[in-house]
Amino acid sequence: MEDTLYIQLGEIRRIAKERYAKYNSRSQFEEIVQYLFQHDLLLPYSRKFKCAMRFLDIEEFNQHIGTQQVDATSVLSNNRRLLIQEANMVPVEKDIFTTVHLPYIHAEMHSHDYFEINYVYSVSCTQDFANESRQFHEGNLVIIAPNSPHRVCADEDSLIICMNIRQSTFDRVFWQLFQGNDIYRPF
Repeated sequence: MEDTLYIQLGEIRRIAKERYAKYNSRSQFEEIVQYLFQHDLLLPYSRKFKCAMRFLDIEEFNQHIGTQQVDATSVLSNNRRLLIQEANMVPVEKDIFTTVHLPYIHAEMHSHDYFEINYVYSVSCTQDFANESRQFHEGNLVIIAPNSPHRVCADEDSLIICMNIRQSTFDRVFWQLFQGNDIYRPF
């Protein structure tokens, strides 16, 4: 596969929801991308994701975030990535890359070399860590440190906002807050 192919998150969300309704089970993200590739439904071009220029209600936000594109070629060539590299997730010109955890997706346990902050905007999600599983609800914020095995399972119709932050950016911005403050020291 020589050319880069793309797919919008909204299309992945739509197919995952349809499959969940039909089979009553969650689909793998990679499985959906493979299906789209086999049916020639991937896009041969990338569109720059446009920032919203006004406040969006939840329905508008979900429609807007659905236009965010995923590099399908990297997903197809790196199937079953259990260690995700910052360079593959956070664009070169950015310090933070924000996306969402899609409902109806079966996530694999994985880790990465950057910080992940998940905010449960609505409904709930389950996050599995190395030795425990926890349910998080609307308003909860979860910080996942680099190299921490985890998976996120967004409940039906939930909105889980995921902020991926370069480790160097997190260290630079937050280090001063953590120095001398005993409550943050263990983190």
